[in-house]
Formats: sequence, C-alpha cells, structure tokens
Amino acid sequence: MKAGYRAKPLTESAIALALCAIVWWVFTPMPGIGAYFNYMSASFIAIIGTMHGMRWALGVALCLNLIVGMTFGPAKLATCLFLVTPVALMLPMRGDCEKPNRPGAALEGMNRRTWWIVFLFTYAVTFTANVWAIGLLMNVTVGDVVKLMASANYSALRNFRMWAGMSRDGLSALAVKWSRLIVPTVGMGYGVMIYVVNRPAYHIGLRLLKLISSG
Repeated sequence: MKAGYRAKPLTESAIALALCAIVWWVFTPMPGIGAYFNYMSASFIAIIGTMHGMRWALGVALCLNLIVGMTFGPAKLATCLFLVTPVALMLPMRGDCEKPNRPGAALEGMNRRTWWIVFLFTYAVTFTANVWAIGLLMNVTVGDVVKLMASANYSALRNFRMWAGMSRDGLSALAVKWSRLIVPTVGMGYGVMIYVVNRPAYHIGLRLLKLISSG
C-alpha cells in the first residue's frame, strides 16, 4: 500500500518532467513564440505541486533546470530558473485553485490578495536576477542590458516616444537612469504575462486529472 502511494506521485512527476523537457526541446529553437511555450512548461510542475505537494514540484523543477542547463546552456537556464520556476511553484499556493482531496496534496493556499502581492514581489526580484545573470553572461553591466532592452523595444514604445519627443538614444539613456525602478516594474509585468500563459493550461490539466482519477 505504501509503495503504491509513492508510485503514483513518482510516475506523474516523471510524466510532467518528460512533458516539460519535450516542450523545451521542441519550442526553444523557434524564435518569438517558442519562449511562450517554454513558459507554459510551468503549468505541468504546478499541477504536480497541487496534486502531490511542494516537495514533488520542487523535485520536478530541479530536474527540469538541470536538463535545460545541460542542454541549452546558462542563458536558458537563467530563464528557466528565474522566470519559469517561480510561477510553477506559486500557482499551487493560490487559495482559489481546485485542490484534490487526497493525502499528500498541497496545503490550503493564500488568499488572492496576499498571493498577488507575494507573486509580484517575487517576479520583481527574479526578473532583476535574470537581467543581472544576462549581463554576467554577456560580460556587460546591468545598465548595458537595460539599454539593449530599451533599444530593442523602441518601436513598441512609439506612442510614449512621440509624446516625450525622445530619440532612440534618449530613450535608452532614460531607461538606464531609472533602471532600478524600471527593471523590477517590468519584472512584475513579465510575471503577470507568464501567469496568464500558464493559468488556463494549469486548470485544464487539473480537471483532466480529476476526471481520470474519478473514472
């Protein structure tokens, strides 16, 4: 009985890890949209955290980070560690998600307001760490990374640029000057985007598992 109780979370965790790895292997080479699918791998880990508890989710997340780091290198490892892993571990902590009635399942989560405060703060920190890691890998300063990001998004910020009457260099200089405020704020925005990408897959996965278990 005890062996059977351990076999189910181990099997489902292995399946979740395999799905995460397939997502990264298939979509990482794709420019643009590939990154969004990589972010969605967090939903598989979150499902494991909800169904079997945080230690299993941590195990899957650790293995995925090792696979990504060994397969795609330190830059993708930073993305997986600082942008994918936090939402994977935090989705099961929401108090409004569907909790399974089984031993070892995730504990009752935070209320919605507290969860959002912790979530946004987490991404303000982890996105900043990701920017710092990119700078370290490129052997440039965080300011240089911010300047590069501002320059890359120059077209997307067209309305703001026209309103402020700024050139590309002026926008980059402003971004660098206010980088300590801009980077965490952008990190919160990234966190919301990654949450929106993962939430539907997370809930659909939980419902499917519930139907399979009840069947």
